[in-house]
Amino acid sequence: MNGRLNLNWLALAIMLAVLPVVELIALANHITPSMPPPELLAVAAVAGCFCIARGAAGGRHRNGWAAAAAWFALSALLVIRLAPAGGAGLFWETFTLLAALVLLSTLLFHISPRSRDHLAMFGAAAGLLLGQAATACLLVLTVIDLPLVYDPVLYRFDAMLGFGHVSQTADFLRVHSVLRQTVLYIYMVPTIWIILGTASEYVNGDSARPTLMLQFLAATLLGYPLYYLMPALAPAFFFVGLFPDHLPPAASLPTHLVAAPESSFRNAMPSLHTTWLLLVLLALRRSPVWHRLIGVALLAGTVLMIIGFGMHYVVDLIVALPLVLLVRGACAAALPLRNPRRWLAIAAGTALLLAWILAVRSAPASLTHAWPIQSLATASLVIPAWLNRRLAMAEALAGVGVAVLKQGQGGVAPLDPPLRAEPLEPDSGR
Repeated sequence: MNGRLNLNWLALAIMLAVLPVVELIALANHITPSMPPPELLAVAAVAGCFCIARGAAGGRHRNGWAAAAAWFALSALLVIRLAPAGGAGLFWETFTLLAALVLLSTLLFHISPRSRDHLAMFGAAAGLLLGQAATACLLVLTVIDLPLVYDPVLYRFDAMLGFGHVSQTADFLRVHSVLRQTVLYIYMVPTIWIILGTASEYVNGDSARPTLMLQFLAATLLGYPLYYLMPALAPAFFFVGLFPDHLPPAASLPTHLVAAPESSFRNAMPSLHTTWLLLVLLALRRSPVWHRLIGVALLAGTVLMIIGFGMHYVVDLIVALPLVLLVRGACAAALPLRNPRRWLAIAAGTALLLAWILAVRSAPASLTHAWPIQSLATASLVIPAWLNRRLAMAEALAGVGVAVLKQGQGGVAPLDPPLRAEPLEPDSGR
């Protein structure tokens, strides 16, 4: 890996740092944890060694292994302390399995840098599946902490944007039962699409910097605070039996926070499912055409499911685009942070999200006229599309530079005109 950080290792390290915190939050709020504490800590302990052993393979062997041993010993003590009667058996079973993985990883570290890349993707995928299960308690917290919701405001926003007739999509899915089941399955397993997208990105792009795992993690960690700033249910849950055929006129709804009619998750704005599938599609830009077509189909199926089943307001999907832009800029590790295209993506994504937060929280003032919301929606579609394209061009230029550098280091003279970057000059507008 030539000294460069494989971002899958970083994603796995962040996941393992977050998992125990999430479980402790659940226990503190009397929420049943998604994983028993002994099992979670056993996984975190050994997988923590897994990550730190990777750092040890980079050179600082003594300090790396000492830190790994200390982390594992502390976690093991916590596990034994928290384990209920008979729980120690589960701990030792988990320990034996994952300790074998650590020994395998130690061997692989000494085989080739490529094997470390494979190991990084495998570890991040395992951490991703664990994280998806463990963070379920954070959605339960939104029900406990947020008794009031902005659903009437978001419903009015949809009407202002001309998206008040979602019943037609619901009727379409009712008629086409096979399509209905297909899009439901696509919606239910986003983690699988992230893992498969990372595999395609890894094989067809720069294997040392596949960033989709890290993007998924960043989008998820940003999404939960946004739920707290703009709490809402979704049409199917807010209107209960009225969706989709008996939805009330938008003008008849209040213009302020209202009490939630049922104990459903407050995870409407922004749509994280849309965010995740957009990130998958963008990560496939160097993949074969049929990979990209599958990405388009997955995104289309997700959007169809969201609207037809009433899982989100249309404005939730629009707000996903600024979040994608922010995450892409933050995770574009192939570029230095001072690169103007990278920090502009971060700044524009943040500004658009703040504008939507202000629009939602300043209701009823924001509902007085339609044009500010329409202008903000247009900006949220156009600006992310434009800046994401420019960011991808900058990343492609950086990839060309790395390829030329590798050739030079390998004793091969860098190629001249064929690999020169003038046709993709950042200011060329192409």
